[in-house]
Amino acid sequence: MLLTLVSSIAHALLEVSIVKTQEDSFPIVIAPFKVGGGAESGAIIANIISDNLNRSGQFNAISTSKPITNQIDFGYWRQQKKDAIVFGRVEKVSSKVFNVFIYVYDVYSEKQLYAKKISIHNTGTRRIAHYLSDRIYYILLGQKGSFDTRLTYVTVSSDDKKGQSYYQLEISDSDGHNPQTVVKSRYPLLSPAWSPDQNKI
Repeated sequence: MLLTLVSSIAHALLEVSIVKTQEDSFPIVIAPFKVGGGAESGAIIANIISDNLNRSGQFNAISTSKPITNQIDFGYWRQQKKDAIVFGRVEKVSSKVFNVFIYVYDVYSEKQLYAKKISIHNTGTRRIAHYLSDRIYYILLGQKGSFDTRLTYVTVSSDDKKGQSYYQLEISDSDGHNPQTVVKSRYPLLSPAWSPDQNKI
């Protein structure tokens, strides 16, 4: 995706949002992921997943304040008109390896839809959350998600003293976080494209 933005601050956070959600969006609960072995807060993961799913327009996702275990009060969540529950845990195996356990349940049938241990390498909390968002999207909708991808966009900043405009080619997470400048030029930057393996521009 290519976006062209005009900004006086080259590293300003790109805000990615949607106008509204669909009326028949999927109501879902995302509980904080339990953490262990020094992994970062599971509440952060749950909030990022909720934000991702809501931004897609296909879900009405909320995060709970407390973790959910296998002892699920399905009756309560049926009263809250939620269709699915997601919870799990994250274990930090090493500085570059995380084991993620994810569970997805159908509230009305009370059946487990998905349970898996996933090893993720050389990543951080946000990348884990984006990856899990893609898995949840596929499990519940049967479609491939695009949360664990990157945006490419161009910002334009100006030097008021010199009257010179500068163009920066930026990349960021799909939600606009973690922006990085990869090219800065006095000349317009047009039509950047990703390599087939998505590792180079």
